[in-house]
Amino acid sequence: MKTKIPFFVIFVVAFLSSLSVFAQIELCPEGWSYSSETYVDPNGCEWQIDFCYKCPVIIGGELGGSIKVLNYHLLNPAENGCMAPDQEWATNRIISTYFSLCTIPPCSEGCLKIVSEWPLCAQWYTFGWRDLQGNYHYHNWLGECLDGDFCQRTSKKCRNADGYIVPCAGWLYDTYGIIEGGGYCQVEQIPAPPPPQHDFEGEQITSVCFRYIGFTCP
Repeated sequence: MKTKIPFFVIFVVAFLSSLSVFAQIELCPEGWSYSSETYVDPNGCEWQIDFCYKCPVIIGGELGGSIKVLNYHLLNPAENGCMAPDQEWATNRIISTYFSLCTIPPCSEGCLKIVSEWPLCAQWYTFGWRDLQGNYHYHNWLGECLDGDFCQRTSKKCRNADGYIVPCAGWLYDTYGIIEGGGYCQVEQIPAPPPPQHDFEGEQITSVCFRYIGFTCP
């Protein structure tokens, strides 16, 4: 027997999803694009990662592209031991997605400099709501702390004759640097995503700012 889902429920879910997307787009710099992708990390934890990106343009006489990570949405229950993604793993996955979103030049024509950034200081956010039956639900995600530091990674890539993305000639390894935001992390170890102290509807910040050991800048 098939269960029909009321059109009103579908409309509400679609409407809330569109509001979330528009809210994230507002966080992207002018001229950038927004993307939200789902990845499963080596520990089996599922993450929806929101990021802004800019496809290759000429910057200072050099072909350059940019990526900035915004949020990490935890799609597994926190009880499963999922707490935060490894930054290096997450950034590599996002850069791979970037290759499918933008045109990468052939190595015979030039080299693309990609600058990617991710927050080094984050905090847990929680959104709570009730469904049409009155049951309470909540969702956790990691977002950057205001004025927190960022790690900046610089890569140089091109597409070889076989169609693979490879480091540009003479580019031996990626470089890293910290962009200081003036803020600070209150604790060095990540707290687990906290459950709501009481049922609430809407968005709340539910942890102090922290610098998780996985949030590194080699």
